[in-house]
Amino acid sequence: MNEIQEDTINFITNDLVPEVVYNRCFCEGGSREFIEFDSIVVEPLKIIEAKDYSEIYRGQLIIKFSEYKFDSYPKCYVADMGRYGRPVIVLEDLEAIGYLHYSQDFLDDDHLKLCLIEIAKIHAHGVELKKNKFEKFREFYAKIIEINSELINTPSLSNKKLEIAFGNIEKKINEMTICHGEFNNKHLVFLYDKCKPTAVKILGWNKIKHTSPIIDLKCILNNNLMTKTSENKIESIENIDCIEQYINFYYSAYTNELNK
Repeated sequence: MNEIQEDTINFITNDLVPEVVYNRCFCEGGSREFIEFDSIVVEPLKIIEAKDYSEIYRGQLIIKFSEYKFDSYPKCYVADMGRYGRPVIVLEDLEAIGYLHYSQDFLDDDHLKLCLIEIAKIHAHGVELKKNKFEKFREFYAKIIEINSELINTPSLSNKKLEIAFGNIEKKINEMTICHGEFNNKHLVFLYDKCKPTAVKILGWNKIKHTSPIIDLKCILNNNLMTKTSENKIESIENIDCIEQYINFYYSAYTNELNK
C-alpha cells in the first residue's frame, strides 16, 4: 500500500464516514432514530477498468442504531464534560415542538393513563435489558444508585386495602428495574391534538434509581389521587376502587410491553 492510499484511507475513516453518519445519510427520510458510527475497515479495490486518476475503495462499516425505539424523554444530542473547555449538554427542545406542562393541579384520566403507559414502558425495558443484555445493563447500572424501596421517601398508606393492592402488584412483578425516582406532575410535559393528550415526555432524571417499579407508581398516584397531611401520610381517599383500577391498568401496560 502506497502513501496516497494510506492518506485516502485515513480520510475515509476519520473524516468522510463520520460526517456521513452524522448527516444521517444511512437513515430513512424523516427518521428520528439515533445512530452512532462504530468502526470501519477500508481497503483499496483493484478494478481493471478504473482510470489511472481514480481511486476506488471498499469499506466494511459498522453503525450502531438505537436499540429501543421509544422516546419517553427528550433526546440528548451532546453530553460532553471536557471537549469544549466546559461541560456541555444539548437536549431536544420539547416546547418548540408543542409539548406543554399540564395547567391543572391534578391529572385527569386521559393524562394519568398516558403517564402510566409511559412509565410502564420504561420499567419493562429496564427488566428486558437486565435479563437479555446484562453487559449493557451493567454499564448503565454503574452510573445509578441501587436503593431499597423502603428507604425512599414516599407517602405511607394508612389504608390497608391500598397497601395490599400495591403489595400484590409488587409481588407479581418481583423485579427491580430502572425507575425515575421522582415521578410526579412537575416532571411531565404533554403533546395535544385538539385538547386531548396524545404523548408525554418525562423530565428530571437526576434521581434515577434501580429499585422496585412500585416507587414510581406510588409517586404518581399519590401526587394526583390522594390527599396528604403535613406528616406525609394519607389523610383521605375518595375512591379506593378507582386507585386500584389505575394500579391494574399500569400492570397491564407493563406486561403488554414485556410481551412485545
